[in-house]
Amino acid sequence: MTAGRVLQVVLDTANLGWMDDALCAQVDSELFFPEQGANTRPAKRICAKCPVKAPCLDYALEHQVQHGIWGGLSDHERRGMSRVSATKAA
Repeated sequence: MTAGRVLQVVLDTANLGWMDDALCAQVDSELFFPEQGANTRPAKRICAKCPVKAPCLDYALEHQVQHGIWGGLSDHERRGMSRVSATKAA
């Protein structure tokens, strides 16, 4: 499944009004779905400045998104986090 398809499947399942203000919507989505072992810093730099970083991370945790950079964290970094701990981290 391509990164674009993964993103579309995820986006079809929720109320995403917060995404209107997401900085990631202004760049190529492939940046947020790097190949395994690829550099995640460019996507994380964008997330660091994003006004909707917290709801993005909450969404990824609530929906157990297993791919990509969401709320400034990789899937590996999100593993084991709860939605409550994400809100405190933001």
